[in-house]
Amino acid sequence: MLVVIDTNVMWQAFKGKGSVSREILNHIVRRKLEIALSEAMFLEYEDVLKRPVSLSQFGLTVAQVDTVLDLLLAIGKWQKIYYRFRPNLKDEADNMLVELAVASGAKFIITSNIKDFTIRSDLNFDDLKIVTPVQFIHIWRQNYE
Repeated sequence: MLVVIDTNVMWQAFKGKGSVSREILNHIVRRKLEIALSEAMFLEYEDVLKRPVSLSQFGLTVAQVDTVLDLLLAIGKWQKIYYRFRPNLKDEADNMLVELAVASGAKFIITSNIKDFTIRSDLNFDDLKIVTPVQFIHIWRQNYE
Protein backbone atom coordinates (compact mmCIF):
# COMPACT_ATOMS: atom_id res chain seq x y z
CA MET A 1 0.00 0.00 0.00
CA LEU A 2 1.36 3.39 -1.02
CA VAL A 3 1.05 6.34 1.39
CA VAL A 4 2.11 9.97 1.59
CA ILE A 5 3.42 11.01 5.00
CA ASP A 6 3.14 14.61 6.14
CA THR A 7 6.28 16.09 7.69
CA ASN A 8 4.55 16.47 11.06
CA VAL A 9 4.01 12.70 11.18
CA MET A 10 7.62 12.03 10.20
CA TRP A 11 8.74 14.42 12.96
CA GLN A 12 6.53 12.59 15.48
CA ALA A 13 8.01 9.26 14.35
CA PHE A 14 11.53 10.50 15.14
CA LYS A 15 10.41 12.01 18.44
CA GLY A 16 8.20 9.36 19.96
CA LYS A 17 9.30 5.85 20.72
CA GLY A 18 6.19 3.72 20.89
CA SER A 19 4.07 6.28 19.03
CA VAL A 20 1.75 5.34 16.19
CA SER A 21 3.81 7.59 13.93
CA ARG A 22 6.89 5.51 14.79
CA GLU A 23 4.88 2.37 14.07
CA ILE A 24 4.03 3.73 10.61
CA LEU A 25 7.70 4.53 9.94
CA ASN A 26 8.65 1.02 11.11
CA HIS A 27 6.14 -0.47 8.65
CA ILE A 28 7.82 1.54 5.88
CA VAL A 29 11.31 0.47 6.93
CA ARG A 30 10.15 -3.17 7.06
CA ARG A 31 8.54 -2.68 3.63
CA LYS A 32 5.06 -3.51 4.82
CA LEU A 33 4.08 -0.05 3.54
CA GLU A 34 5.48 1.98 0.67
CA ILE A 35 6.11 5.71 1.00
CA ALA A 36 5.64 8.04 -1.95
CA LEU A 37 8.37 10.67 -2.21
CA SER A 38 8.98 13.72 -4.35
CA GLU A 39 11.94 16.02 -4.35
CA ALA A 40 9.98 18.76 -2.57
CA MET A 41 8.65 16.35 0.07
CA PHE A 42 12.05 14.84 0.77
CA LEU A 43 13.72 18.25 1.04
CA GLU A 44 11.08 19.32 3.55
CA TYR A 45 11.71 16.19 5.63
CA GLU A 46 15.42 16.89 5.55
CA ASP A 47 15.01 20.56 6.50
CA VAL A 48 12.66 19.94 9.43
CA LEU A 49 14.28 16.81 10.83
CA LYS A 50 17.81 18.25 10.78
CA ARG A 51 16.99 21.53 12.51
CA PRO A 52 19.02 21.93 15.71
CA VAL A 53 15.85 22.13 17.81
CA SER A 54 14.54 18.91 16.24
CA LEU A 55 17.83 17.07 16.75
CA SER A 56 17.85 18.18 20.38
CA GLN A 57 14.30 16.95 20.93
CA PHE A 58 15.04 13.65 19.18
CA GLY A 59 18.32 13.12 21.00
CA LEU A 60 19.88 12.27 17.63
CA THR A 61 22.77 13.49 15.50
CA VAL A 62 22.58 14.66 11.91
CA ALA A 63 24.32 11.43 10.90
CA GLN A 64 21.63 9.33 12.60
CA VAL A 65 18.84 11.26 10.89
CA ASP A 66 20.73 10.90 7.59
CA THR A 67 20.81 7.13 8.06
CA VAL A 68 17.01 6.98 8.14
CA LEU A 69 16.64 9.49 5.30
CA ASP A 70 19.12 7.50 3.20
CA LEU A 71 17.01 4.41 3.75
CA LEU A 72 13.88 6.28 2.67
CA LEU A 73 15.79 7.45 -0.41
CA ALA A 74 16.54 3.83 -1.25
CA ILE A 75 13.15 2.24 -0.59
CA GLY A 76 10.66 5.05 -1.27
CA LYS A 77 8.65 5.28 -4.48
CA TRP A 78 9.93 8.38 -6.21
CA GLN A 79 7.41 10.41 -8.11
CA LYS A 80 8.20 13.34 -10.36
CA ILE A 81 5.57 16.04 -10.30
CA TYR A 82 5.05 17.28 -13.85
CA TYR A 83 2.20 19.61 -13.05
CA ARG A 84 1.01 21.71 -10.18
CA PHE A 85 -2.34 20.62 -8.86
CA ARG A 86 -3.40 23.45 -6.59
CA PRO A 87 -6.35 22.64 -4.39
CA ASN A 88 -5.73 25.94 -2.57
CA LEU A 89 -5.50 24.50 0.89
CA LYS A 90 -5.31 26.67 3.99
CA ASP A 91 -1.58 25.95 4.28
CA GLU A 92 0.05 26.38 0.86
CA ALA A 93 2.77 23.86 1.79
CA ASP A 94 0.11 21.14 2.10
CA ASN A 95 -0.65 21.39 -1.62
CA MET A 96 2.52 19.41 -2.36
CA LEU A 97 1.14 16.48 -0.35
CA VAL A 98 -1.99 16.36 -2.49
CA GLU A 99 0.09 16.73 -5.67
CA LEU A 100 2.28 13.83 -4.61
CA ALA A 101 -0.69 11.66 -3.63
CA VAL A 102 -2.53 12.29 -6.90
CA ALA A 103 0.55 11.81 -9.10
CA SER A 104 1.70 8.64 -7.33
CA GLY A 105 -1.72 7.05 -6.85
CA ALA A 106 -1.26 6.87 -3.07
CA LYS A 107 -4.25 5.62 -1.10
CA PHE A 108 -3.67 7.72 2.03
CA ILE A 109 -2.24 11.04 3.13
CA ILE A 110 -1.29 10.58 6.77
CA THR A 111 -1.22 13.87 8.67
CA SER A 112 -1.79 15.19 12.16
CA ASN A 113 -3.40 18.30 10.69
CA ILE A 114 -6.56 16.95 9.08
CA LYS A 115 -8.29 20.29 9.48
CA ASP A 116 -5.78 21.83 7.06
CA PHE A 117 -7.18 19.53 4.37
CA THR A 118 -10.87 19.77 5.20
CA ILE A 119 -11.67 23.33 6.29
CA ARG A 120 -12.55 25.50 3.30
CA SER A 121 -11.51 22.71 0.96
CA ASP A 122 -13.29 21.10 -1.94
CA LEU A 123 -11.05 18.03 -1.87
CA ASN A 124 -13.05 14.93 -2.61
CA PHE A 125 -11.30 11.89 -4.01
CA ASP A 126 -12.83 8.44 -4.07
CA ASP A 127 -9.50 6.63 -3.84
CA LEU A 128 -7.59 9.00 -1.54
CA LYS A 129 -8.22 9.21 2.19
CA ILE A 130 -6.78 11.85 4.49
CA VAL A 131 -6.29 10.35 7.95
CA THR A 132 -4.44 10.88 11.21
CA PRO A 133 -1.71 8.44 12.26
CA VAL A 134 -4.09 6.89 14.81
CA GLN A 135 -6.83 6.45 12.20
CA PHE A 136 -4.35 4.93 9.76
CA ILE A 137 -2.98 2.42 12.29
CA HIS A 138 -6.55 1.44 13.18
CA ILE A 139 -7.28 0.78 9.48
CA TRP A 140 -3.95 -1.04 9.10
CA ARG A 141 -4.55 -3.31 12.08
CA GLN A 142 -8.09 -4.17 10.94
CA ASN A 143 -6.99 -5.08 7.43
CA TYR A 144 -3.39 -6.31 7.61
CA GLU A 145 -2.67 -7.76 11.04
